[in-house]
Amino acid sequence: MRVELLIIDTTQIQSYVFGSNRLRENLCASYLVSKATRDWVADVLPYAIDVDKLKEQPPIERGERSAEIIYMGGGNAFILFSNPQTRRDFIRNYSRKLLEYAPNLQVAFACSAPFDWNDWTNHPLPDVIETVSEQLKIEKRQRLRSQPLLGLGVTVACQSTGLPATHLAPPAPDLEPDSVSAEIYAKRKNGENATERLERFLPLSHEFRYPYDLDNLGRSRDEHSTIAVVHADGDGFGDWLRGIGTTAKSNRECVHERREVSRNIRLAAQMAMRITLSILLSNVEWIDGQPQIRQVNAFGEQLASVIFQRGKDEDGEDTDWWFVPFRPIVFGGDDVTFICDGRLALSLTTLYQKQFKLQMAAICGQPLSASGGIAIVKSHYPFARAYDLAEALAGSAKKYRHFLHKTENYTDGCIDWHFSLGGLLGDLDAIRQQHYCVTLTGEQKRQRSALTMRPLTNIANPQTGVPYRAWPVVQQLVNIFQDDERVITTHQEPQWSTRRNKVKALRDALREGPDAVQRFRTAYLWQKGRGTDLLPMLIHGFNDFETRGWQNDYCGYFDALELVDWYIPLDEEVNDDDNS
Repeated sequence: MRVELLIIDTTQIQSYVFGSNRLRENLCASYLVSKATRDWVADVLPYAIDVDKLKEQPPIERGERSAEIIYMGGGNAFILFSNPQTRRDFIRNYSRKLLEYAPNLQVAFACSAPFDWNDWTNHPLPDVIETVSEQLKIEKRQRLRSQPLLGLGVTVACQSTGLPATHLAPPAPDLEPDSVSAEIYAKRKNGENATERLERFLPLSHEFRYPYDLDNLGRSRDEHSTIAVVHADGDGFGDWLRGIGTTAKSNRECVHERREVSRNIRLAAQMAMRITLSILLSNVEWIDGQPQIRQVNAFGEQLASVIFQRGKDEDGEDTDWWFVPFRPIVFGGDDVTFICDGRLALSLTTLYQKQFKLQMAAICGQPLSASGGIAIVKSHYPFARAYDLAEALAGSAKKYRHFLHKTENYTDGCIDWHFSLGGLLGDLDAIRQQHYCVTLTGEQKRQRSALTMRPLTNIANPQTGVPYRAWPVVQQLVNIFQDDERVITTHQEPQWSTRRNKVKALRDALREGPDAVQRFRTAYLWQKGRGTDLLPMLIHGFNDFETRGWQNDYCGYFDALELVDWYIPLDEEVNDDDNS
């Protein structure tokens, strides 16, 4: 039997999903992308199919069907057609559905030449997929995107896209009806559907709901009002997925293997996110009837608190539920994007990375990791720009992880983060070169050195000479600067957490260099009878950190000092009921 393989690939997803500065529109865009590469593919086929039960789909070789879905997910769909006319009808009807229900969502198609489905020797499915994928890359590079009419003098511009407004959007919570483009209209009217999809994937108890606005992420009046945009992406998934099915004995066996892997990745990602959410909620304290997540030092003094916001009904009255300061935007695969209160970002990201690797090992048999980037910004910072920063940070982490994997056989993930609270713009590397480097003199003979050690490994760093470039090392320092009970031993009073002048003085001294650090040690650390004026120990064998603040080209303390007010650790002990 001769068949053709059609691959559908959504393009420019990032600009479509994160092109708006309104969270509600981005959430709905993610929902539309998911629908376009799953439900709508099945809807347009000439027969009914449950997208969650691909295994029960009659195989194409039975002759009962002229098309069969091999795989859907990650913005792609792979479909077999035994009838060329059915394939052409599918592309036409599918394109029409996208134009109607998801305007401006860009999709590319590539199709194989007819091949013998039963000839595994000469036409193995992995080779066919590889060939069509290469064709798809060429198609995506060469295709000309249509340029929409940008309006006339009598048109109204959409505030989100700048395109001509074609619809009056229905009102939404905290939003008045306004004139929007066809793309934004399609997104706005799917708000409830997007939330329902998320609640099926990650259900919440009746006390909590997911926020639909950035101001619902734990913002405190006259205090912190920062959010974090987190983007995590799987490491080494491309190489692993290309090998799926290559050891099969037939094309049908290859299909079964790919479907099983796709299903297991989705389950692993879902379980990792569920456990992360469970840990977050297990850290909630109810104080005066209000849920909070607090950071308290070893002496019982509160250092920070994320206060959950109460929901409002249509009349503006208080409800009996609260907004959880966390919401996934892109989820269900090896890459995930979520937003949260800025003070929870490091804890949630590292928790998710840890759980993702554990679940990949348990469900897929492959302990593949994920590297992440965290952009911590003001709550009204342009959202699209914050996502671009998070994606660049994830790329920075993945690049460092790739280097370590190649040179040291490192198999875990990496992490990178950046604070953009003052509106600094530009390339990430350029910002760090200009604002996070200092020129050291004296013995160093004027060399440019980095204030930050980022990106960091999630576990111990195997790179020779820089074992301190690891999150556990920085996390331990943050605990010290926060006088956390995990590190307090004999002190009778806080040494750092309530002495802001001392913390600020060390931060300033590090920017000036080792001589300034020496003056800081004399002024702030020497205590009669204690016999030491050393900075907190960073890692054994690297004593220059304790005396000079620097070792080689890296400052050992700036990363931790930057997080003192922006990191709330989460207790990872979760009840069994929370994981059920």
